This record gives sequence, C-alpha cells and structure tokens, in this order.
Amino acid sequence: MLETFEIERGLVIAVEASTGLPVGKRLTASVTREDGTTLSAVAFKEWLLRRDPRPLENEAYLLPGLKKTDVPVGSEVRLEPAFALGTAHSASVAAQFQSLGWSLTKEFRVAGDIEPYEYLFEWHREGEPVYPTNQ
Repeated sequence: MLETFEIERGLVIAVEASTGLPVGKRLTASVTREDGTTLSAVAFKEWLLRRDPRPLENEAYLLPGLKKTDVPVGSEVRLEPAFALGTAHSASVAAQFQSLGWSLTKEFRVAGDIEPYEYLFEWHREGEPVYPTNQ
C-alpha cells in the first residue's frame, strides 16, 4: 500500500504495483489488520496520475463507506474481482453461457476470421455462477 486518504464517498488506497484488475468494475477487498481482525468491503479500481515532474501512474482503489481508521497502517489489503469469469470456445457454448445469465465481455478472434476462437464472460448475479453442463 502506497498511501490512503479519505474522500467524501469513502477511503482511497493507492498502490505501487499494477494488478491487472479491471477498472470501474466492482471488486472485493479483504483487509487484514495487524491485530489479526479482518474486514471485507466493496472496491473500485481507478488510475492516479501524478506529476513529479515526470508522470507517475499508480492504481488506486475506492472502498466506499470506509474510513482511515478501518484500515490502519500495517493492514494488508487483498483485492480480487467480485465476479466469476467463464470462457467458451464455440458459438454454441457461448450461447449457453448467455442463456444462463452470463454477460459477454469480449470475443477473441484471429485477424480475418469471422468466428471468434474464444468468448469471455462475467457472472454479475448474486449467488454462485451456473456453468453450461457440456463445455
């Protein structure tokens, strides 16, 4: 953790490393304090751009509703997607994912090919994700 600061909507945690987590999507933050107590919260990734005078880009996470006292110095924060991911390698399986309530987020295709070679889905519904039976 690089630093924390409060804003009107919650706590912002700036980090040094790049995680590859999605920007603007709901994430889950797990906070483990030095005393061993834990706390779970919703988080959203944003980018911080600072001039020092050279540009420095850092990730930052908004944890709505939290305060600095909730995440004291020395706490460990673990962030992960708040949704499940699924992949399909054919149009028929992709259709099954969609019929079960998955959201299609990306199609991967080789240049010039009409049919994608892979489909990426996200599960944003409550409860455990439901997968197609014959993948």
